[in-house]
Amino acid sequence: LKQGEYPGNLAILIRSHGKCKLATEFLNLYGIRTYYHADMLYEQPVIKDIISLLNLWSKTKKSEHAFLRLLRNKLGSEMIISLTTEYINDKSLLRLTDYALSLNNKIGEVARGIMKEIHQIKTQNTGTLVWNILKIGKAYHEPVGDNYTTKKKWHALNRFREVLNTYCQTYSKNDPHEFIDFINIQKEVDDEPLAPLDELAGLPAVRVMTVHSAKGMEFKHVFVPFLRSGTFPHRYQSMVILDRLPISWQRWDIENRDEKKLHYEEERRLFYVAITRAMETLTLFAPLKYQSPFIKE
Repeated sequence: LKQGEYPGNLAILIRSHGKCKLATEFLNLYGIRTYYHADMLYEQPVIKDIISLLNLWSKTKKSEHAFLRLLRNKLGSEMIISLTTEYINDKSLLRLTDYALSLNNKIGEVARGIMKEIHQIKTQNTGTLVWNILKIGKAYHEPVGDNYTTKKKWHALNRFREVLNTYCQTYSKNDPHEFIDFINIQKEVDDEPLAPLDELAGLPAVRVMTVHSAKGMEFKHVFVPFLRSGTFPHRYQSMVILDRLPISWQRWDIENRDEKKLHYEEERRLFYVAITRAMETLTLFAPLKYQSPFIKE
C-alpha cells in the first residue's frame, strides 16, 4: 500500500470466517481499510421479522417465538421480560400468545393490533400472502435515499422475493403453508448468502474473504495467513453425531480411501484454489513451529 498499490488489488484469503474477522479487526486498528462481506439472507433482521409474521399467520410451532419477536420490536426487551415473568408467576393455562392478548394494558393492546392485521389476510396464494405480510411489516416504508441501512434492508427484501418467485415457479404457488415450512428449513440451514451492494464491492479497500468465497476470482497480490497445522488444513474430526454430509458421499470413486484421507484431499484442493488466485505475487504466512503440511510440501 505504501508503494501506491490500489487496495482493491490486494486480497487476504483465509480458511474460516472467524479468522477473517480477526484479520479485519487487526488491519483496521492500523488504519488499513478492509472490505469483508459475509452477510447471510436469513440473518437480516427484516427477513427474521417477515418470517415471524408468516409463522404467526400459519400458526406453526414457531408462532410463539415469532409473536415474542414482533412484540419486542414494538415494546422493547424489558416489557417482554415483564410479560414472561408475569406469565410464569400466574401459572396460566393459556398459551403465551393468548395470555398476552387477554391483558388490559399496553402489551395487550399492541398484541391485539399485531394479530388483527395478520388475521385479516385471507388468501391461499403464496405471492399474495407474502406481499400482504410485507405491507403489514411496512418493509418498504422508508425512502431508500442514500441511507446504507435502508439500502441493505431493501436489498435483503428483494433477494427474499427472488427466493419466493423461484419457489412458486418450481413448486405450488397455492400452498402457502408448504412455502412457510420450506422457509423455516432454509432459515435453519442458513446457507443463502446475501450478495454485497454494488457500491460496496467497488470500495478502495483490501479484500478479506474465505478461500471458498474467492473461487473464480483473481487478484494482483494474494496473502494467505494462518497456515498452521490444524488450522489449514482443518483438523479432521470424525462425526459422533452426523453434522455434515460425509465426504465419501460426494465422490463417485473413493477406492479404498477412508473419510480422513478424503478430508485432507479436499483441504489440499482448497489450498490450491487459494494460491492460484494470485496474478503477480503470493505471500504465505506460517509459524516456525507447527507449520501447515502444505507449506512443507
